Amino acid sequence: MNRNEIMILIVDRNPHVREFLGREFRSRGFGICAAGSAEAMRCRLASSTRPDLVILDPDLPPYGEDALLGELCSAHPDLPLVLHGHGVGDYSCPGPGVIELVEKSGRTDALGAAVDRALWRASRRTDAL
Repeated sequence: MNRNEIMILIVDRNPHVREFLGREFRSRGFGICAAGSAEAMRCRLASSTRPDLVILDPDLPPYGEDALLGELCSAHPDLPLVLHGHGVGDYSCPGPGVIELVEKSGRTDALGAAVDRALWRASRRTDAL
């Protein structure tokens, strides 16, 4: 799959972060959609144009981080996920999901590398099936 065929959903409550990451990943050739809440994320994931990967800041009120992550992993176990937030080193995805963890730092190189790894790992898992 070419990058221009890959749709990334950026989920962050901060609109400036969503815009910044959207610009960065568009410039890398990805398609972008965004959501500012867990409910908006659910709507995007339920749409007919479901994204190929989610970049998620798991700190979305009013949901607890563990509850939101558990729901996402169980409802969409095949969807690659990159957690992008503060203190994300404590998360794991139950089941076969592909997950990458990146601390928010304002630098997109680590986030871009995590997206590439998650997509590669997901494609390897799909090829093995």
